[in-house]
Amino acid sequence: MNDLHSIEQTMVAADAARPLYAFAIPASLARQTGVTKVRMIELKSSEELMATKRAQASGGNLNLAIELVKESLRYVGTSRVSTGDGSVDTWWAKADPGFSKIRQLLMAAYMQLHNPSQDESEDFLSSVAVEIK
Repeated sequence: MNDLHSIEQTMVAADAARPLYAFAIPASLARQTGVTKVRMIELKSSEELMATKRAQASGGNLNLAIELVKESLRYVGTSRVSTGDGSVDTWWAKADPGFSKIRQLLMAAYMQLHNPSQDESEDFLSSVAVEIK
């Protein structure tokens, strides 16, 4: 148990320098579930790779989106959740009313955090130039 506490402290310290993105759960869902806020981070490439490996081990690429979201999720309310200790899996599996909607909101939040805006995509793609060396 002491080792798990030590690992948890290391994880929290590693996240301390990274921005957490807090999302308020809509009031109707908060009343149903007791969850009022979630916090997520932008993933590093190494974290994306861990999520990809978990997805492949648990049924293939169909699970990739879910594993990426779970890796990004850091807090549900004031409780720290992690893929490392399984707490995020326990939370994710809740079948109580409203939790499926929160999972879908988390998927949308992940997409917003990790994908360029339409303007950014258009600017990037329109910048193409042919270079011959």
